[in-house]
Amino acid sequence: MLWLFFRGNKNMTKLSASAIADFKRCPTLHKLKRVDRIIPIEDPDYLRVGTNWHKLLEVASMEPESVCPLCAKLAQSVTGCIYCCGSGFLPKDTMDLAVRFLWDAYTIGGMLVEGREVEYYTLLNSLAAYNWYWTSQEQYKTVARELEFETPIRSMSGRALPNVSLRGMIDKIVQNEQGQFLVLEHKTTGSSIDSDSTFWQHLGMGVQSYLYPGTAQTMQADGELRGYGITPKDPPIYGMLFDVFHKPQIKPKKLTQKDSKEFIETGVYCGQEFEVTQGADGELKTLSVNNVITELEWGAEPKAKKDGTKKPRPFAIKETPEMFGARLLNDISERPEFYFARREVARTDSDFGRFRRELLCIYQTMRLMKKNCGWYHCDDQCEATFKCPYMSICYADKDVSEVVPDGFKKI
Repeated sequence: MLWLFFRGNKNMTKLSASAIADFKRCPTLHKLKRVDRIIPIEDPDYLRVGTNWHKLLEVASMEPESVCPLCAKLAQSVTGCIYCCGSGFLPKDTMDLAVRFLWDAYTIGGMLVEGREVEYYTLLNSLAAYNWYWTSQEQYKTVARELEFETPIRSMSGRALPNVSLRGMIDKIVQNEQGQFLVLEHKTTGSSIDSDSTFWQHLGMGVQSYLYPGTAQTMQADGELRGYGITPKDPPIYGMLFDVFHKPQIKPKKLTQKDSKEFIETGVYCGQEFEVTQGADGELKTLSVNNVITELEWGAEPKAKKDGTKKPRPFAIKETPEMFGARLLNDISERPEFYFARREVARTDSDFGRFRRELLCIYQTMRLMKKNCGWYHCDDQCEATFKCPYMSICYADKDVSEVVPDGFKKI
């Protein structure tokens, strides 16, 4: 591979799978993000959840008690490092490491960021359920992880094009029970992941499903994977394994009056124990669950009995984020197939040949648009599924060449 040449060439255009996906979605989106280098100050919620889930799985799958990768990059142990706490080595249980990472990502000054508490407990409990589900039926052995690559785009004759490369990071290469090697990629989605869902066909059309196994095959043929036990004589890397997490659709809810009364009496909710604290003098004016005040909704005042006494006034409480997390964990344990799924996607030489032709056309189109400053808008994508974060710029036809619009930053 020509990675040494690429790294020394400052004029090199470096494309990633996500950059190509942005261009296919909307050329103007690609221009604003990749050419003008304008990005939103805050990621949209759907992007943040996916990014943090991906990072959580990466951290949780690190080798226990191995050298801390963050401190290794700095060539010194860092006091307060969220990975190793300054020891220079990862803990015995990498689940502890994942929890530390998540807490650091969602807290400021030791407190959960307001408005993101539910997101935190969603990811925390989903990770616990993910480990429980796949550990009990593991079918794949990880043989390599975090393989950085940089490879050329080639002409139809096979010549490497100048000043452009494809770069990325292969998360893992795994081996299935049949001894075949696959590139593993983690995905999150709000779409159905049932076996008959079109989600899987759509996923198989993505750039990564061709670029990553094709690049891994080249690395294998060049002998770059010998250190991981994958030699040029082994069968070629088979394709992709997509590991998919269906993001929860349920939200925090209000308990019934009956369930609220039972919860205050027992402190147990969805199989987990909570510390329930009433207000001063034991009066139910405020209610805290694990030191978090929850919402109370009062029912109608009961009528007095003949002797002048009254039944306690009924009430209902709303789940705290932590209580919601307990219910989510309970839901996942009852129907894990709704939340987690894996599927292998095989790739043939014909598939890779078609992708190389497509890739060449995409790059040539990029060059033409950049040369003529002719980046068109794909207006069907502005509000498709998720609203495009650049919609405000396009709708107002703002010029970003000199002034960065509000809500954005230049990188």
